[in-house]
Amino acid sequence: MTDAKIKDIQVLDFGNMKKKTKKPAATASKTENDDANKAQGEKKDSQVDSSKNQEIPVEKKDFEPQYYQLLDRINDILKRNNPSLQEGKTKISIKTPQIEKMGKKTAWLNFMDIVNKMKRDPQHVQQFVVTELGTEGTIANNQLILKSSKFNDKHFESIIKKYIAEYVQCSLCKSPNTKLTKDTNTRLFMIECDQCKSSRSVATIKKH
Repeated sequence: MTDAKIKDIQVLDFGNMKKKTKKPAATASKTENDDANKAQGEKKDSQVDSSKNQEIPVEKKDFEPQYYQLLDRINDILKRNNPSLQEGKTKISIKTPQIEKMGKKTAWLNFMDIVNKMKRDPQHVQQFVVTELGTEGTIANNQLILKSSKFNDKHFESIIKKYIAEYVQCSLCKSPNTKLTKDTNTRLFMIECDQCKSSRSVATIKKH
C-alpha cells in the first residue's frame, strides 16, 4: 500500500470514531433539546409579557367611556335637583337703561326697575354708578339724576354689566341668585350664593 492510503486508514479509524462519536452525538442531541425547550419557554414568557402589556391600553379604552358617562350622569342629577343650573338659568335679564337729557343733567329713568331686578340696595348701586362715571347724583322719583349731560346709553349698559359681575353674579356657579351682605366685624361686603352656598368678599366702593 502506498503511504497516502496508509495515512487515510489511520485517520479514518472507524472503531475509534464509533466509540468517540456516540456520546458527543447524544450530548449534542440533548443540548439541542435543552436549547429548544429553553427557546420555547422564553417564547411563552415573551407571549405572556406581551399579553400583559396589551391589557393596559384595553383597560384605558374601557375606562374612558365609563368615566365620561359617569360625569354626564352627575351633571344630569345636579341639573334635575338644581333647576337654576339649566342652560340660560344662570343669566339675569336686565332691561336696557332708559336715559334722558335734562339740560346739563342726565336722568336714568328706569333706575329703580333695574336695581330691583338685581335685588341690590339702591344706595349701593348709586354709589357705584357715580364713582364709575366720576360725577355726582341723587335718587329722586325712582330715577337717578346725574349732574352731567355727557353720558349716553352705552355708558350705563357697561356699568350695569360691570356691577353684576362684581356684586351680583356668583364667581363659581355664575348664578345671579346671591345676597350682598356686610360683615359687622370686618366691615367688608360679602356675596353669598343661594345656589352653590359659596361666598366671597367684594371690593368696597370708594366714595366720589
